[in-house]
Amino acid sequence: MSNVVWKVEPRKAAGKGGARKTRATGMVPAVAYGRDLEAVALSVPVKTVEELIHGGNWTQSLLTLECEALPQFAGQTFMIGELQRHHYKGTPLAVDLKAIRLDRKIRVQVPFEILNVAKVKGLGGVLEVLHRSIEVKCLPTAIPAKITIDVGGLGLGHTLHLGDIVLPENAETDLPKDYPLCTVTVPRTVEEEKAAEEAAAEAAAPVEGAEAAEGAEPAEGAEPAEGKAEGKGKKEPAKKEAEPKKAEPKKEEGKKEKGK
Repeated sequence: MSNVVWKVEPRKAAGKGGARKTRATGMVPAVAYGRDLEAVALSVPVKTVEELIHGGNWTQSLLTLECEALPQFAGQTFMIGELQRHHYKGTPLAVDLKAIRLDRKIRVQVPFEILNVAKVKGLGGVLEVLHRSIEVKCLPTAIPAKITIDVGGLGLGHTLHLGDIVLPENAETDLPKDYPLCTVTVPRTVEEEKAAEEAAAEAAAPVEGAEAAEGAEPAEGAEPAEGKAEGKGKKEPAKKEAEPKKAEPKKEEGKKEKGK
């Protein structure tokens, strides 16, 4: 944690056009705000911002803002709430400054320092770091610079969880104890990878003699299976045998005459 003094200026130009004009003068557009402080538009020299972010752990720095035209900043402490940078140059484009109270805990990201990585390599394993930092709650004046993790006791296939380490004094976190931090994996050899590929290919190949799936096209030159329609794979209903026609009664020749 470091205490830094920034000399700032009020900023009148607002919006995207105003922000571009501010950057053209070598300043970074900023906004200072807080629970008991109305948001104020500011300008900060770009060199001042770059010195802080290139110094390391700028997310933990406590800032004091000095400006004669803004007496409400007297006695206030700020931290960087958000920093926008150019996507490939890395130069600061805008910064949000949040007012904090020194007697109230805040949430802050604290980086890990990993020890004894060489011991993991000596076992033939590869250390896979799952998280480079975690969020902790602490007072602004007691922000830990780092959290130390010793991986020297890990074996092949083992995982280090949050419950396996000790957090710095006066720091706490809402994360569960089984939260994984890093794990030791066993790299595959060339022979193992080749065997795994061959096994996968063999499992994907059709079994010899097995019937083709319903609806599948027959192999080139092969006759369709008996009972299946060509190209459709559906059985045609069996044709009913023609029923014999019923004999029609013969018509009587002429009419019977009544006896006289």
